[in-house]
Amino acid sequence: MSSIAACLLIMLAVGFLVVENDASVLPELKTDALVTKDFNLQKKDPCDSPEKLGLEDGDIPDENIQASSNARNRPPSKARLNGPSFWSPASGPGAWIEVSLLQSTEVAGVITQGKAVFFVNTFKVSYKPPSSSRLVYVTESNGSIKLFDGGDPYTASTPRTHDFDPHVNAHAVRIVITAVHVMPGLRFEVIGCPIDA
Repeated sequence: MSSIAACLLIMLAVGFLVVENDASVLPELKTDALVTKDFNLQKKDPCDSPEKLGLEDGDIPDENIQASSNARNRPPSKARLNGPSFWSPASGPGAWIEVSLLQSTEVAGVITQGKAVFFVNTFKVSYKPPSSSRLVYVTESNGSIKLFDGGDPYTASTPRTHDFDPHVNAHAVRIVITAVHVMPGLRFEVIGCPIDA
């Protein structure tokens, strides 16, 4: 065999090994990419375990709870979830109650509750984004303002959880009454996760 032919055989052999090596690396790269993609899909919402934010247990002080009006002996401070009394406005639809949270918070929803025959049929929720006094309504996926179901005379005293999808960042949350039963009555709590400063 001539020296030229020997060189050609060596070059072919080296080229074959390089191709084989590249082919074995490529599947590993693809596998790594798939693993990374799966990991990203499995990431949880930063607030996947929302907690009550302080209305029920009294951490949020009375002065942080404001309302458009209140009936006699039914001030907004009585609107705490599972409390012995309730908030009732002087009028029905259009009345609102608002809580200023202790810090900017990822709000995941609200829990509402009536008292016997005093409850709210339907309501809307608005909120103030961090560092803003502007009110923004919680919406449906199509952009329309979401209308929440407050319950009926048979379940009025049972707490109802209303989730926000997606969650919203806020420093204040307002519930706006849109329909009432006989006399409006409301107790509530806000759920979410404080945003780290």
